[in-house]
Amino acid sequence: MRQFEMPNETDRVSLDRMCSSYGFVASKFLFAFQTRELRGEVRDFRAFRNKLVAALSKKPVEFNQRLADLRTNGKAAEANLLTLLRELKETSGPHLQVRHWKLALEETSKMALTHWKSVIAEAK
Repeated sequence: MRQFEMPNETDRVSLDRMCSSYGFVASKFLFAFQTRELRGEVRDFRAFRNKLVAALSKKPVEFNQRLADLRTNGKAAEANLLTLLRELKETSGPHLQVRHWKLALEETSKMALTHWKSVIAEAK
């Protein structure tokens, strides 16, 4: 039988902060998938994830140019997500790692896909 130790107070605070951050990021993804702009990205979250990762890996000048291009082309939801994810990446202290927001993206993508399927079924 395996026993686990309870985390100390510092670790508990860090875990609470990460859980809150995860929920916050997941809610932002869910809200973004409800927009007309990103509704189509729900079907293939991996391609959307790759697009986000490619944009986030750019240098600050290129990244800011990408944000400007997205906003110019009417893709504010994607630009807002990229801004949020970039801020998370640059946050010091305990914060979500890339694998965490990717998991939140996958989870919310599946939730949104289920939602849109039920909307389509209801409309028939």
